[in-house]
Amino acid sequence: MMRKIKSTFIVLLLLAVSCSEDDSSSGITISQQNLLGKWFLFAVTTSNGTTIIDNFYIEENCPDTGEGSFIVFSDDGTYLDDSGGCPGDGGRTAVFNYSLAGDTILFTEGESANPETATIAELTANTLVLEFSSDYSEEYRR
Repeated sequence: MMRKIKSTFIVLLLLAVSCSEDDSSSGITISQQNLLGKWFLFAVTTSNGTTIIDNFYIEENCPDTGEGSFIVFSDDGTYLDDSGGCPGDGGRTAVFNYSLAGDTILFTEGESANPETATIAELTANTLVLEFSSDYSEEYRR
């Protein structure tokens, strides 16, 4: 009887250990369809964890809208990057081409020989986190 209880306990323990947090995450499948649409910049963080820009900074510096820079993924493979600051302030807006391979996005501008890549570190219905090879990440929210 004691042996049966121990065996049951070990099986339950193994089941509990084998379940990871990823199994219950609210992440969605990385696909072009799930990237489409407008994403507002929420935070920029360096690889050592230092936050350069956060939502508080955006709200303080863009009081009219409370919205900062944004990106738009379109289904025709184009990507609009409005990284000029607050909407309507005449900042830099650029259109790139993008392609998706697994969890990696390749951004190209015209015939550029230097495309930029980003890894999708997180994708949920309302959050997108891109990690760039130049040691920083950008978090976007819908």
